[in-house]
Amino acid sequence: MRKYIQAIVYVVFISVPVAGVAEASIELDQEIEGVRIEVATGWIGDVVYARLQNRSPAAAFCEATFDNGPESRRRRSRLEAGEERTLTFQPARQVIKLRIRLRCEPAD
Repeated sequence: MRKYIQAIVYVVFISVPVAGVAEASIELDQEIEGVRIEVATGWIGDVVYARLQNRSPAAAFCEATFDNGPESRRRRSRLEAGEERTLTFQPARQVIKLRIRLRCEPAD
């Protein structure tokens, strides 16, 4: 059931028309210690995402901070071994450049 829902989400992400904000750049700052995390970032319409996949044999705790000038939102997530999770942020203001600061470490 979970794979089915993920498949539907990906199809919706792909089929959403990309708005003008997709032109804005995304800067990714990573501090990943003791775990292997694959990261992909991008825009889906006016929503920015960071897709994380834990390639480590152990669980990881990740914290992403999405910064758009005066706007800043923090997303936290625990990823089990092999798990994939997508963190999102929808800015309320026009985006010229967005920074994502990602910090991951082994979960306790």
